[in-house]
Amino acid sequence: MSRSSTADRNSFHLAVHQWVGLFGFALSALAMLIITLRPERVDDGMMPQILHFLAAAHAHGLPGWFGYRDLEFTANVAMVMPLGFFAGLALSPGHRWIPAIGLPLLSAGVELTQLLALPERVASVSDVVANSLGAWLGLAVAAALFRHN
Repeated sequence: MSRSSTADRNSFHLAVHQWVGLFGFALSALAMLIITLRPERVDDGMMPQILHFLAAAHAHGLPGWFGYRDLEFTANVAMVMPLGFFAGLALSPGHRWIPAIGLPLLSAGVELTQLLALPERVASVSDVVANSLGAWLGLAVAAALFRHN
């Protein structure tokens, strides 16, 4: 085998954490797109249960000012954190700027799609902010865990 073919084959080698990152990113992206691009909202018909959950959480110490909108914002952060985390695992530190910019753009694209094509959904700048924050937090966790890659 020639030296150049060995180098070509080795150039596609990924570490285990990068394979995990690619697979996790693909699954997380699919889940996020299914959740955000369905015609109906995820919480349709769930408001009584959500309010019951918030009341129980308030009774156990959650501040009274934390309401439905705060829960929704937090859920959006949590939904996108895995995307940022897995992208951070899959990419080398020199390439982590791509999801730092790309994931907020993806979020903006989802919200624009909701605005233009899904009248049952409510497009929101707040969702883009929450999703961006989640992506960046996920990237930060991956970067902290895998500084040397």
